[in-house]
Amino acid sequence: MATPAAVTGSKPRPSTSYGPGRRTFRELVGEEMVDIYVGPEEVHFRIHKRILCDRVPYFQKMFTSGFKEGSENAARFPEDDPDSFDMLVDWIYFYNIRGLARMKDSDGNDIITWDPVRFYCLAEKLCLPMVMDNIMDTLRKYHKKMQELPSPDFIYRAYASTSDKSPLRNYCLMTIRYILADLGKDETEEGWPTSEIQKLFKDHDSFASDYITATRDGISGDPRDLPKCFFHVHGEDEPCITNDWNGKRKYYALPQQKHPKKQCLESAGPRASPASPSWSTAAMIGR
Repeated sequence: MATPAAVTGSKPRPSTSYGPGRRTFRELVGEEMVDIYVGPEEVHFRIHKRILCDRVPYFQKMFTSGFKEGSENAARFPEDDPDSFDMLVDWIYFYNIRGLARMKDSDGNDIITWDPVRFYCLAEKLCLPMVMDNIMDTLRKYHKKMQELPSPDFIYRAYASTSDKSPLRNYCLMTIRYILADLGKDETEEGWPTSEIQKLFKDHDSFASDYITATRDGISGDPRDLPKCFFHVHGEDEPCITNDWNGKRKYYALPQQKHPKKQCLESAGPRASPASPSWSTAAMIGR
């Protein structure tokens, strides 16, 4: 193994003594625990109260403002998805969002390792813009790598579950705009059949309205290639904060180009993302 090069002309100094400095992990997470039960089956999560409240203001208010949950140190979320909450716990402790990857289910069908729609909905519910932006970055990176775009089922669920003007909705909307306006029928009919797109317009009035607005505004192009902050929730004059794997914050200026020119794939047309499986934490394959 190579030895480090000596610093020319420097005089050696005794090594610095150890002393208490930054907060220890024990101080960061605290000792008090809370119990959270998620989903209709009440999947149990036991989490350190201090770090939970520090990371998520929603829980800070819940557990420290005199509510029943605070006196019992327990809360229930029967309508939420346990696997998405598991992703959230990972982020709470490690500031980490697992990368998306493709795998096979028990029937040999392609699935992905976690559900972006459900996780995004949870982050939106808990008012966590950093998590929402990181999900969008992770999703677009995966779709770009795998030559995929949101399937009709993905888009249907996103519009059924997220708020108006949600960046995830916008990503789905621009997918259909790109499919219909920029790509040929032969490239997209199999993954995005007319009947499925028609169902989106029929069942979601907001989708039809959003599509008309986007068309009139002239917004088009491959949504995977738009500027990084295009699908973020922060304002145009606000810094973009994203986390790398070890939790350091990076700042990015919001691009001035709001409506970039049309862009087309150099290779074959995109594929619809795999249909949503029955998600299982045990099925996840790494971070």
